[in-house]
Amino acid sequence: MGYSHDWDRPRRIGKQVWRKIISDFCKVLPHLGIKLRGKDHKLGPTVTDDIVMFTNYYPYAKRPFYPQYFYFPRVVKDDNDPGGCKTRQRQYDLAVMVFLIIAKHYLKNRLRIYSDGSIEEWYPAVKKCITILGYGLEEVKQMNLNEFLFSCEHLPWWQWHAVVSKKINQLLSELEELKKTSQTCWEEDHESSTSGSVAGTHAQTQQSE
Repeated sequence: MGYSHDWDRPRRIGKQVWRKIISDFCKVLPHLGIKLRGKDHKLGPTVTDDIVMFTNYYPYAKRPFYPQYFYFPRVVKDDNDPGGCKTRQRQYDLAVMVFLIIAKHYLKNRLRIYSDGSIEEWYPAVKKCITILGYGLEEVKQMNLNEFLFSCEHLPWWQWHAVVSKKINQLLSELEELKKTSQTCWEEDHESSTSGSVAGTHAQTQQSE
């Protein structure tokens, strides 16, 4: 037992999709404000073309205690994918959530996620993803959060919470608003960059004439 995130995933993830996943993950990592340890307890997460692997950070000690590694390979070979991670809500739980949101975005229905956390626990990760990547809310809505809410299993968790909890309804509203704001900023940036490139091309054409 213990607080954990579990998943059902495809045995193989295409190289192009995997590169997008780890690229987005690396974009968010510097903004999490946490330290991680990777393979062999080396400082920093292990992010390669084959695997993402990390655990909580602890200062060096003769016999340091490290919680379970988050281990997500691109290709599942034999039993090298644990199918979950028991984070016990340690600090690295935030990085685990961020990665799962990103993976869900690209793998869609091929990845099913079951979490002991509620939207309150997932809120910081979703907020980071929306702010930096522009997505995250729809992805977490497609996850199975708080499985102990069996009494309302006929409803998605986000509809159930929106009905019974003002606080969580407020969190969802804040994320929806953040999503809209982020999309508007990106559209404006895209338009300005596009118009700038067009103006530059026009100028070059006039000079050549």
